[in-house]
Amino acid sequence: MPLFTKSYNRPNSVAYDATTKSYYISNLEGGTITQLDSNYNTSEVITGLTAPKDLVFASFGPYQGLLILDSNEVKVYNVSGFIFVASFPVTNAIDLEDAEADKTQPNIFFISDPKAHIVFKVEIGGAPFYQPTFSIHSRKVRNPKALLFDSKNRLLVTSDTLSSPIYEMNTSTGSVSLVQTTTIDYINGLEEDAQGNFYATSWGDNYFYRLDKDFKNAKGLTSYSKPTGMYFNKASDVIVLACSNCNKIEFHNLHLVYLNDVDSARCPGDSFYVNINQQFKGKGTYNSSNVFYAEISDSKGSFKSPLVIGSVSSVNEPSSMLLSLPKGLRFTGSNYKFRIRSNNPAHYSLNELDLNMPYVPLSNISVKDSIDFCPPATLAFGIKNDIDSGFVNYTWFENNIKISEKRPVYSANFNSNTKLKLIKTSLKGQCVVGDSVQLTVSKNIYIPYQDSFRVCENNAISIGGDSITDTKIEWSSRLHPTIKREFNPSYNFNANDTFTVKVSSVLGSCSSQKQIYIYVEPKPDLYFTRDQNYICSEDFLSILPILKQGFEHRIKFTWSPSVNLDNTEKKNTVFYTNQAGTYQYKLVATDTVFQCSDSNYFKVYNIERPVKPILGSNAKGAVIKNFDLKYTYRWYKDGVLKTQTVKDSQYVVSGAEEVYGTYKVIVINKDSTECVDSSNSFTIVPLINVGTTNRGTILIYPNPASDILRIEGVNGGLFDIIDYTGRSIKAGMLNENKSIEIKEMVEGLYLIHINFEGRTYRGSFIKK
Repeated sequence: MPLFTKSYNRPNSVAYDATTKSYYISNLEGGTITQLDSNYNTSEVITGLTAPKDLVFASFGPYQGLLILDSNEVKVYNVSGFIFVASFPVTNAIDLEDAEADKTQPNIFFISDPKAHIVFKVEIGGAPFYQPTFSIHSRKVRNPKALLFDSKNRLLVTSDTLSSPIYEMNTSTGSVSLVQTTTIDYINGLEEDAQGNFYATSWGDNYFYRLDKDFKNAKGLTSYSKPTGMYFNKASDVIVLACSNCNKIEFHNLHLVYLNDVDSARCPGDSFYVNINQQFKGKGTYNSSNVFYAEISDSKGSFKSPLVIGSVSSVNEPSSMLLSLPKGLRFTGSNYKFRIRSNNPAHYSLNELDLNMPYVPLSNISVKDSIDFCPPATLAFGIKNDIDSGFVNYTWFENNIKISEKRPVYSANFNSNTKLKLIKTSLKGQCVVGDSVQLTVSKNIYIPYQDSFRVCENNAISIGGDSITDTKIEWSSRLHPTIKREFNPSYNFNANDTFTVKVSSVLGSCSSQKQIYIYVEPKPDLYFTRDQNYICSEDFLSILPILKQGFEHRIKFTWSPSVNLDNTEKKNTVFYTNQAGTYQYKLVATDTVFQCSDSNYFKVYNIERPVKPILGSNAKGAVIKNFDLKYTYRWYKDGVLKTQTVKDSQYVVSGAEEVYGTYKVIVINKDSTECVDSSNSFTIVPLINVGTTNRGTILIYPNPASDILRIEGVNGGLFDIIDYTGRSIKAGMLNENKSIEIKEMVEGLYLIHINFEGRTYRGSFIKK
């Protein structure tokens, strides 16, 4: 059944302009183009055509145009005002039929011509003229009729023959491959919906068909006289079909649920029906997991948060649904709406119906299902100023005996066990709700508070509990004379105590009292003689906390963090790391019986140990070879403190003081006087028989020497090193650095002769 029809003059093709939400139909007989606007009003916008077939809205650079296949020409009209722009005859064309724009290349089109057995390719040129060029793309399909770029971006081509085959055409080469041979003769038009179903019009048997995604299982949907072109509007889920001999355009909703009527909603839990008009059947398909849901709006008619009141799992629209309102909900008002929703694919019914909802009263007379009371007691139940008053009838019962009370509140004097019940019946809809309460006589009031508590000293604890309905609570205490009068007082306890709580009924004369005992357990008392310590890196530090109070055998100790500690679950631990820095640890002592705990903190300053000094000598005196500015150095010569330096590695001889002697250095980390190290003793041995030249004194150093022996006071000359047997060990010319390499020589005492300016100078040194 069509959604909408209009009369035309042998309509052939349908196009859609999303900007104006208008459809355009080519009329083959009249040579016109008809506009069907968004209000379904018709008007002729283009006339004087020869035999218009397909229509395509397309972009040409910045321009929007309407392309019309008119016999063997392509005519272009401006979309705004539909003014004629240009006409392009197509060489080799006889009767152009269908046009499709390439989805990936909007400047490229394909046009079928079944009489010429050709598929043309059209390419729109660049600015400023956007001139189209036409070329024969393929001659490989007999009677190529309908063209379609599908959801897989395949260019599909139908053959206007018996059992029309569907081909895929290569958009670059024009080669074709068979997709499927159908059971439909002379396919005229082809479309695809959002679920992947295909639709075809047949001039063989004049039917409108639906096929599955593989072009199989063809199902005839509607009979027509020469159905032609189609357009699928995804936004409205509608296929628009042109019927040539019928002279009309039909709109078919693919997923159509149209509500016929809905019964008045009964009371919660009761059933009612909604009927769906089966004259209006959709043309599309639902997936196997689809469910139709019945939904109602809120009392203002809004579906922002709809309430689902029924469902049917089906791939076909149901003819009716049996529904019921959920129990426990209250419905009031007269603006409720009803609709049907599918979920796969997701669609809503085309219409919504007003739903006549019952008045559902509230049903509560007491916050509790049972009440203990002390007789005699005058009690009242129900709701004063009940919002249901005027909309319901009230019926009260005592022990299932009806009482002639029609008021929302019932008050009476009670002396025995009684079951009280209220029935509320709505005046509109006859919905019935009820509530009851059991009244039980009690001589003593039960006090549900704990009998005793154990608490760690200086800790707070709540000693009562929840309030007791319809009672007055009084507290007293041996150690807390100013006790709070609340039902759950909280105190910080340091000693054992006993509390007495008295509970009196406000509904009668009975009362009860109870003693609550508080046992205070001592906390462990944990401390350190020093809460911080300085050590040098690579040293061990034993951390020995003191447990002043508590039983150590039942206390669990926990150190945190555990890094650099050897045991984190014992009271005593050892700290060690070669990484300098500040480390803070927390020790928690927990009594494993009563879970009382204490904690304390200990900080370790791990100071970097300075590097051991290495001494040597030069012409100026003694020198620190591995000097580092971040340390403090103290110089000793022959056991006497000489100087302290932080800027230089050199100990310089001053005045007439001899450089020779025994040196030693103590290095100190500036952060701690405890982190020190000292060098080995280093002795500078004097030279023997070394003379003087006109240029100054000749010096040989270092002495002792291990690798290099240096000579001062000469600018060259020959040297000869002699061992204790008088044998020459090494001789040669002094180099420009005035140094002699002695690394390969064995340890011992040696003589050295230096021949300079015609004189020989003699000295000695120790090779170490």
